[in-house]
Amino acid sequence: MSLRAGLLYFEGNRLCVLRSQQGTVMAGVHSPPHAAHFGTGKTYQKVASLYYWPKMWRSVASFVRTYDRCQRSKGPTAAHPGLLQPLLIPSRPWESTCIDRLTDLPPSGDEGFDVILIVLCRLIKAVVLISTHSTAGAEETTRIYCQHVLCKKGFQRHIVCDCDPRFVARFWQTLHASSSSEVDFATASHHDTAGAAERMNHTLEEALRCLVDTKHSR
Repeated sequence: MSLRAGLLYFEGNRLCVLRSQQGTVMAGVHSPPHAAHFGTGKTYQKVASLYYWPKMWRSVASFVRTYDRCQRSKGPTAAHPGLLQPLLIPSRPWESTCIDRLTDLPPSGDEGFDVILIVLCRLIKAVVLISTHSTAGAEETTRIYCQHVLCKKGFQRHIVCDCDPRFVARFWQTLHASSSSEVDFATASHHDTAGAAERMNHTLEEALRCLVDTKHSR
């Protein structure tokens, strides 16, 4: 910071601007005819080359996003969303399931379980919770799945799961291919594909948080 002629400068020649004057500065850079009403990035570059105030990027982004003439004159640039592809409704219990893993739990019990494998029936919302370890690979995950789910509920015709390495492994795929089960993988960052399992994760986390004290002694 430096003070020259009663004005405060930041990093040499960038004039520090009062909050009450920030809107005027942004309008002077963004709105004149020769400025062409550029977007956030170019407007920020021009403003930041001459001026400074805290959280400038946020201010410029908000100004450009809400500027009336830009909203009226510019068309949308985002890609059009695709059509919704809903999952088919199962005809009987345990015909279709969602599988997910609740991870990063504090070790529990003598065996130090730190992961819960969640298998949820999409029709009746019944759930099977299986304690396991974060180090369990595809074969171990398949073994406990067969022990706790297949032996009691039978093979499912349709399974929805994420792209966890345990679920995309050849061992897991071979098991379901031999039983003609169809496995659908949820797209990354699209949690609504297996929304029932994600909701069960949230409910289970809340229940565990209420049951376990701060020192994890019970």
